[in-house]
Amino acid sequence: MEREGINALLRTDELNQPLITDNGNNIVDCYFEAIPYPKEHHHRLISMPTVLETGLFVDFLDTLIVASTGGVEVIHS
Repeated sequence: MEREGINALLRTDELNQPLITDNGNNIVDCYFEAIPYPKEHHHRLISMPTVLETGLFVDFLDTLIVASTGGVEVIHS
């Protein structure tokens, strides 16, 4: 996945053991520099075998409120 610009890290507990979901799956956290096309990126990731969800929340909302140290930004689709 690194060749696609994805830094993947297996989520572990305080004993450094892999966290297992209720369904017996591992959780892999993926970090990206930027995602310029989140909808296309979501669909590409979700089509990979074993990927159940991305957390990108595409097509879920019409308004996004982003708060940071620089202030609050309201983005409408």
